[in-house]
Amino acid sequence: MAPEEPKVRRAVVDDLPQLIQLWKSENLKWENLEKRFTEFQVVVDSQNTILGAIGLHIVGHEALMHSEVILHFDMADTIRDLIWKRLEIIAHNHGLVRIWTLNPSPYWHHNGFNLATPDQKQKFPSAFGDPNQSWYMIQLRPETPAKVVAPEKEFEVFIAHERENTERINALGKTMRIIATILAAILLIGVVIGAIYIVTKLPSLK
Repeated sequence: MAPEEPKVRRAVVDDLPQLIQLWKSENLKWENLEKRFTEFQVVVDSQNTILGAIGLHIVGHEALMHSEVILHFDMADTIRDLIWKRLEIIAHNHGLVRIWTLNPSPYWHHNGFNLATPDQKQKFPSAFGDPNQSWYMIQLRPETPAKVVAPEKEFEVFIAHERENTERINALGKTMRIIATILAAILLIGVVIGAIYIVTKLPSLK
């Protein structure tokens, strides 16, 4: 029976002992990565042994690919192939525009990552680290420019918003008037019932 092919999936808490060992072997700051383990995609064999892992930290439409660890170096590109296919799906689902990395491996260069130019670094999210480092970047899709709203369109939106507010207030006022009418009717009925009770139950005045 042929052995099962490695599978890629998102890291779970049960993976932490193995991940920590891999991070330590690469001298990574495992104490910080431990808190962010859900960012990692892992490749596992049929025994659930982690063969490799890569983190993807997403901020808006940008992502940082980080902290790559490989158990057996001779399987490095196989592991990267599996994880990269997974990351492409994640990138599509999140509408990512760019992915950044400090990983200089030729594998990533062959798959579209290139050394970022000074102009490209203008888009670099500060949350990812020092922009002056040698960052590699892949552009996944064109960046959609922000829509410019004409002043008259803004005024139309404002008027529509105010109209909605006015209608909401009028509807609330109508509801309150109905409630007040009902309460007044109930009070009147109570007074009438009380008067009838007094007239019928109390002895007639002589």
